[in-house]
Amino acid sequence: MSENSDRKIALMPYCLQDFSVSCKAAKNGYDYQCKGCSAICYQNHASSILGKNNIEPFIWMGGSIKELAKSTYSKGQSLGILGIACIPELVWGIRKCNRYKIPVVGIPLNANRCIRWFGEFFPNSINLDELEKLVS
Repeated sequence: MSENSDRKIALMPYCLQDFSVSCKAAKNGYDYQCKGCSAICYQNHASSILGKNNIEPFIWMGGSIKELAKSTYSKGQSLGILGIACIPELVWGIRKCNRYKIPVVGIPLNANRCIRWFGEFFPNSINLDELEKLVS
């Protein structure tokens, strides 16, 4: 992600949420955004850090990178993406961003406890101090 991008967004995985509460994230523009319903939720903390640094945080539930690029570029704006995900998803997302000429940076999760391998979602985390250092 380029510091000079007109529009900076972050895409976070669903598995960063606090599974002990009913997540209140809602669709807002490009995709879903955290509503801060849990004090121990990594999406909540990451969204706060990102927002303070002028990066739009989204929980990537189905938004199209192609459509995001098309709509942003049609307004004459540049776009940068910060991806937060497990390694397989980061690789996929970085390749997709490269296809649409979007500068991208990826931050891996602390562990990969994905539904694909375990059959159900388990909570994941990221290093919030490192996220803060990267975006400030």
